[in-house]
Amino acid sequence: RVLMSSCLLVWCLSSLLITNRLIKGGKRTKDDPEEINVAVKRSRRIVRGHYNFRGELIVMPDIDGDGFDNFDSSPTEMNMEVGVGRHDKSLEFLIYDHVVVGDQFVNLSRSLGVTLATQTSVDRLRWLPQSAKTWTGPISVAVFVPDQEFDIAQAYISYLRSCFQSVRDNVAFSLLHPIQKPPRSARIETTNWLFPCSDPLSVLTSLTRRVFTREYASWRTGYNYPQNHLRNIARENSMTHYTMSLDVDIIPSPGMAKPLSMFLNGNTCSKCAFVIPTYEIHDKASFPANKPELSRLIKMLRAQPFHSKVFVHNQFATNFSQFTRPQDDSVLHVSHNVTEFEFFYEPFYVSLDTAPRYDERFVGYGFTRNTQVYEMNLSDWQFRVLSPIFTVHWGLQKKKGRPTWRERQNSNNRKKFQHFKKEIFAKYNKDYLKEARRDLENEMKHNKNKTVKGYKRVQNVPRSSARIKS
Repeated sequence: RVLMSSCLLVWCLSSLLITNRLIKGGKRTKDDPEEINVAVKRSRRIVRGHYNFRGELIVMPDIDGDGFDNFDSSPTEMNMEVGVGRHDKSLEFLIYDHVVVGDQFVNLSRSLGVTLATQTSVDRLRWLPQSAKTWTGPISVAVFVPDQEFDIAQAYISYLRSCFQSVRDNVAFSLLHPIQKPPRSARIETTNWLFPCSDPLSVLTSLTRRVFTREYASWRTGYNYPQNHLRNIARENSMTHYTMSLDVDIIPSPGMAKPLSMFLNGNTCSKCAFVIPTYEIHDKASFPANKPELSRLIKMLRAQPFHSKVFVHNQFATNFSQFTRPQDDSVLHVSHNVTEFEFFYEPFYVSLDTAPRYDERFVGYGFTRNTQVYEMNLSDWQFRVLSPIFTVHWGLQKKKGRPTWRERQNSNNRKKFQHFKKEIFAKYNKDYLKEARRDLENEMKHNKNKTVKGYKRVQNVPRSSARIKS
C-alpha cells in the first residue's frame, strides 16, 4: 500500500509539472517579437470575411484635432466579421449588431433609461455629432452600408470617434447591407490626406465622391432604402425600456435627456407615446437653445412646423398652436393630447419599447413611419405632446415635384397597405367592414366636387359602393 501510494503521488506531481510547462509555453509575453509584428501589421480587426472580402480597408490618414478637447487618435476597431451576421425575416439583408459600442453607452442606458434610436445612410452620418452634442444620453445608430459604402463607414466612424468625445462615449453602431451588395473595399488612396475635426462635412464629401460614380449613384438613388429595417435594428440594439425614434437629421433640443428621463421615470401610462414637436429652422438661423428662442424664430418666420409646406398632414395632428400657447414650462410636462388623429400622421415620439415594430414590407419612401403610428392608434395607444422640449430639422422645406423613382416607391407601398390594413384589423379584432364603409364615404366626399379639366361635372356613384351594398 505504501509503495502504491508513493507511485501515485509521483505520477500526480509529474502530471502537474508537465501541464504547467504546457500552459507557460502557450502564453506569449508582451515583448514577444512575433506578437509585436502581428500587432503592427493589423490596423483593424476586420481582416477577413466572406464574399471575397480581404480586409483591404481605407488606411486612416492623419486627423487634425487642433482645438478639440479629449481628441483620441487611436483607430476604431469594429467587432464583426464580414458575412457573419443575422438575417432579416425576408433573408434579403445581413445585420451586424453593436459593431462599435461607446465607452459610456451601457452606463448611460442604466442611469437614464431612455435611448435615442436613429437610422441613417453613410452620406448622412455627418449629422450625428450634432445629435450627440445636444442629446447627452445613449444613442443607438443603425447604418446602411451596401457595397463600398461599408469601407467609407468604417473610416468615417473612426474619424467621428476620434474627434468627438460624445460620439466616442455615447453612441453604439449597428450595420446592415443587402446580401446582393456585400461589403467590398473602396480602394481609396489617402496618402497625404488630412482629416480636420472642424469640418465633418468636407471629410465625408471627400470619401463619398470617390464611390458615388454616376453608375453607382443611379443604383443607389432608386434603391428601396430599408428605413423600417434600420429603425427596428436601432430599437433592438438599445438597452432601455424607453426609446425615442428619430431620423439622423432630426436634432434634439439641448439638455433634454435628463428632464425627459425624470419625466418618464414617473410615467404610469403603458400605452402612451409622448410626441416631441419638430420644427424646420432656417439654415442661417442659430440653433434655438430653448423654447423661448424657438418662439422668437417662429415670429421671425425663420422656423415652421416640420413638413408644413411640403405635406401638412404629416405633423398636423400635433396641433402646434397648442404647443406654442403660454403655459408653465418650468418643468417638462404634457402640453396637450392629440385628439384629431390623421392617417398620414408621422410624429417623432418617445415611448416604451413595447410599441409595435415598423413593418419591414414597406421599403423606400411612403407608408413607412405612418403605418406604424396607424397601428399604434388602432391598438389604443394615446399620443400626448410634450413641452418645452422639441426637435429641429435644418432648412425650411418647400413643396416641389417628386422624382419618378420616389413616386414609384410610394405607389408600390400604397399597394401593400390594403393587405397590411386587413392584417392589423384582424390582429386587434377590429371591424374592418365598418372601416371600409368609412373609407368609401371619405372617397365620395373627396370626389364630389372634383371636376376633371375639359369635362363637365357628372354625378356618378363609384363602382366600389355597389359592391359594398351587395
